Amino acid sequence: MPKSKGNAYFIAARQGAEQAAKELNVKLLYDGPTESDPAKQNEIVETWITHGVDAIAAACENREGISTALRNAQQKGIKVITYDADALATRTMTCIGGIITGVQQGVSKKSGKPYAMITLEDLEGSFTMLCMNENHDKFRHLLEANKAMFLVGEVNNDEDRPKIFPTEIMPLDDAPKKYTKQVHLHVSAVHLNDEKLKAIFELVQQFPGKVPLFLRIRHPKNNALISIEVNDRYFVAPSREFQKAINDLLGEETFYAKVDTSLPEPRKRAWEKKERETAMVE
Repeated sequence: MPKSKGNAYFIAARQGAEQAAKELNVKLLYDGPTESDPAKQNEIVETWITHGVDAIAAACENREGISTALRNAQQKGIKVITYDADALATRTMTCIGGIITGVQQGVSKKSGKPYAMITLEDLEGSFTMLCMNENHDKFRHLLEANKAMFLVGEVNNDEDRPKIFPTEIMPLDDAPKKYTKQVHLHVSAVHLNDEKLKAIFELVQQFPGKVPLFLRIRHPKNNALISIEVNDRYFVAPSREFQKAINDLLGEETFYAKVDTSLPEPRKRAWEKKERETAMVE
């Protein structure tokens, strides 16, 4: 199953699959959305489960959304592989930005503590976040409908609908400050002079912070980039306002952010901590 049947990459992948099926003397079912559509991918997987196929190979358009459907296939004894883009395994850490479209508050019957079930939407679909225990106390002031949020959390695919258990939640506008490692300004040498340099550094000083700033000067003849790291006097705080101000001064495609894409390890569960402590004692 491709992400979309009209994509040239997946057309080539289909040709290879058909050739392999012929050589192995097996029946190939090839289907997918005409355009990228995570919901349609789920429908196709469920149809294949009903038909009792032996194996499914899928290029995942929405790794959060399709994970449950593929897990259902595995539980039916169907072999599942992914290509081009993977699905999320249980207890995978992820980071996502989205708009809060629903907040359901409740109290756990088991612990008597409050929790919140939050629905968020991004450009690919919707997902559920469960905020409970100390995280509910820590983040509840942020859980308001129609707010844009960025979260880091652990995905649980053990149920019909995947849930994310957050370890970090923040307003979307705060994410650049936390996760940007470097800011690069690409400037053509043709347009660079003393007056322009002075304007750049005056503007930069309006957004002081802790992120290193690099000037990358493009040579007019061969487009080679010469990188210059400025001193810590000109370290910056990345933001949309800063990016807009730079683009207004120097033009579009000037501001580039190098971000930290690493994710924390999933937190140890209570029983895992207990097993580790027992092993250390022994």
